[in-house]
Amino acid sequence: VALQGEGTAQKPYKLTCSNAFTLIDNQPAAYYEVANDIDFLSIPFEGPKRAFTGKLDGKGYTLRNLCVMGRGLFNEVKDSAKISNIKLENPILLLSDQNIEIASGVLANSMQGGVDEAGVASYASLSNVHVKSPVIKAKGYKEIVGTIVGYVALNTDVNTCSVTDADIVAPEAQVGGLIGKSQTFTQIHACLFTGKAEGKIIGGI
Repeated sequence: VALQGEGTAQKPYKLTCSNAFTLIDNQPAAYYEVANDIDFLSIPFEGPKRAFTGKLDGKGYTLRNLCVMGRGLFNEVKDSAKISNIKLENPILLLSDQNIEIASGVLANSMQGGVDEAGVASYASLSNVHVKSPVIKAKGYKEIVGTIVGYVALNTDVNTCSVTDADIVAPEAQVGGLIGKSQTFTQIHACLFTGKAEGKIIGGI
């Protein structure tokens, strides 16, 4: 799969199929946009391994039937990364006691901004991300589970996001409807969760 575009704000790389997401590893700081609805066919999928620091605009398109095991579509989203305007429909996240990640979510395991050597803050953001009918099964997993992101911290803004009709079974984990755990200058606003959640510790958002 070859990506169209140049990876710039003016000409972002276009993601047109599931395999295109694996190519984000080649340039994790670039600009990307989803070019059409994408069906992952409920086949276990492993996304980018490197930390994503770029920009991803879903353009309102839908990622359907994403199935991830042990980790989210992205492992880590950090610094000034932005993910926006994307829908996920019928995603599945499977976790077990064999998974070593301390936090996990359908979209990403973790998300955080940063501070450079001069003390200037960079802000990571998640906006207009909507997840419909997610299924999370985490038998034996004892860490942190969030439907969208497992853990957010340090200058991260989450706004206008939702999870609807969720089915979360993680009886030994800390569970959040959208975010599993947040701390250190994290803002979460205008967000919604509906569905069922089972966990050792549960938070609605």
